Amino acid sequence: TNILMSYLFMTTIKITNPVTNENLPKRLRYSTLLNYPNCPKRFILSRKLQPRFKKKNENDMLKGSLFEYWATGGTSSPIVANMAEKWVTDKAYKIGKFQNETIEKVYKAAQSAKKAFVKTLFANHEFIIKLGKSEWELEFHPDVIGVVKLPDFPEPFAAITDTKYTASIQEVWGHKESKLDFLQAMVYIYGFYHYSKQNMEKAMLLPFVYQITEHNDFSNPIHKYVIIRADESDFIEFEHLLKTIMNDKEFKPKVNHFNCVGKGNQFGPCRYLDECPEGRVLINKTEVFNYGSLK
Repeated sequence: TNILMSYLFMTTIKITNPVTNENLPKRLRYSTLLNYPNCPKRFILSRKLQPRFKKKNENDMLKGSLFEYWATGGTSSPIVANMAEKWVTDKAYKIGKFQNETIEKVYKAAQSAKKAFVKTLFANHEFIIKLGKSEWELEFHPDVIGVVKLPDFPEPFAAITDTKYTASIQEVWGHKESKLDFLQAMVYIYGFYHYSKQNMEKAMLLPFVYQITEHNDFSNPIHKYVIIRADESDFIEFEHLLKTIMNDKEFKPKVNHFNCVGKGNQFGPCRYLDECPEGRVLINKTEVFNYGSLK
């Protein structure tokens, strides 16, 4: 029996190498940076495993990409650009599984949103900057950098803009108020400040604007604008985050119901639980109750 138990034990234990930064590209992006403050292990697993996951809600993402292209003139996907151009010239052209009425609504909303963009300096441009004297780089990919004219502001102003095409402005954007909620803004403001300082005539400290459009059945689309301003003193905290990540050797998990189970967050259970036994224990542990002590 002991021999059998030893054999079973040896054959069911999976030995895996620890996940570290050492064997990963030394390039940071907002999409993975966002994970670190809540859970360093999720950050490193997201860097390693992100290509494994097929993007969810592909239909919604395609609508968002079409909206972005028609509103800003930019896209990272030649396929999206080709579909968008074909549909404009031939409304009978079929995009995916969408009804023509759906695409018509996206196009109309994008044309309405387009009025905010007065002048474009960069559209859907990929930027990469060196982080100090280290080997690390920061990559960011804003939808538009240029001049915008917003309803509540009398004068146009230069800004970094990211477009969002969302089901509900209030549901998605009505409760954002923390620095982590707006980490994307800091990545882009910081990144473009240093890019312009190194590559242009002068450093440009631009505000970041979320241009948010709600897709609904209203004849007049609803647009909301969220502006985030920052100055050089705000960079200190962000640079501390970058240095902490670059110097972290352990990437310990923060095991709690918010991170692992998804209780109270908008993302649901952690998608990396397959590689995180610490988080799985929080969900699959055996619980015992005495019936008489229950409420």
